[in-house]
Amino acid sequence: MFRIRRIYDDVSAADRAPLAQVQAIIADRFPTARPRDLLKVPRQLKDPLRYRYRSILLTVENAAGKVRGFAMLLHFTDLNIAFLELISTAAGSGSRGMGSMLYQLVREEALSLGATGLFLECSIDDERVTDAQLRKQNVQRMRFYERFGVRPILNNAYDSPVHPGDTDLYFLMYDGLGRYTLPRRRFLRRVVAAILLRKY
Repeated sequence: MFRIRRIYDDVSAADRAPLAQVQAIIADRFPTARPRDLLKVPRQLKDPLRYRYRSILLTVENAAGKVRGFAMLLHFTDLNIAFLELISTAAGSGSRGMGSMLYQLVREEALSLGATGLFLECSIDDERVTDAQLRKQNVQRMRFYERFGVRPILNNAYDSPVHPGDTDLYFLMYDGLGRYTLPRRRFLRRVVAAILLRKY
């Protein structure tokens, strides 16, 4: 049996415990995460004005209060779009389909916000990934999102290296949430600028 919760901040003890578990999952599942990335999680929940987006942290917990998965959704209210910043299951979560359930929760939350689309990043899955095992993982991740109708936005520079030699490259993906078509180019430029400036 699972319980779905929204964590608003780290003020109450009831929210501090799952928030700490989310930070532990990030540290475990995202090895390149820096200490400041972990510290940012509670800060962005409490201070939407500073980051210029509203952060929504959703957790899936078992009956014992153990976080089995989470998703961090960013709502860019001025653009009326949502951006999936992080999504992950805990190691050994022991439930097949947890990732799909989490992503479906994210989509439902985005729709409830009135967002006209959901954006996210997904690691590139083409020949630029020279490690065969890593490329296989990236292909599987891309197929996971494609089952929900999510597609990469191509023919742009989003997946280009920021610095020479960068290999950790991402496509910008778009989910029309079953209602919306891809926005026009001019609006997409505003979306990309907002993601790059506010998130990074």
